[in-house]
Amino acid sequence: MIDYDSMFVPSLKGYPSLVLGGTCYQHPKRAKQHFNAQVDHFSMLVILLSLRALTIDPSLYTQRHNGENIIFTRADFVAPGQSTLFSKLAASRDSMVSDWTRRLLSSLASQNIVVPNLDQVLKQAERIT
Repeated sequence: MIDYDSMFVPSLKGYPSLVLGGTCYQHPKRAKQHFNAQVDHFSMLVILLSLRALTIDPSLYTQRHNGENIIFTRADFVAPGQSTLFSKLAASRDSMVSDWTRRLLSSLASQNIVVPNLDQVLKQAERIT
């Protein structure tokens, strides 16, 4: 899947983002000035974590999907300490789900929207068979 409407390429450096994306996939601090090579890292982690969590617990889809998301909502991102989903995923016995949840929570607690070391997550995801 490629998201062309907000895709960053180096020649666009310095321009504002025209599209902020769906709130169920974006960091709540995401703004027009966040337009660089890492702009989709948070969304990538949200999608990877959602799909992995669904392989462990498919019932999350019927419990959480609302037509605009996979399993996360903006409310989860705005108030992660009150999110039952974050609590459940952080306690998962699946090491990827619990690790990726910690990374997402760390990004939400940060002063910026960066997801540190996303390359490690992507390498883990490549090994899933």
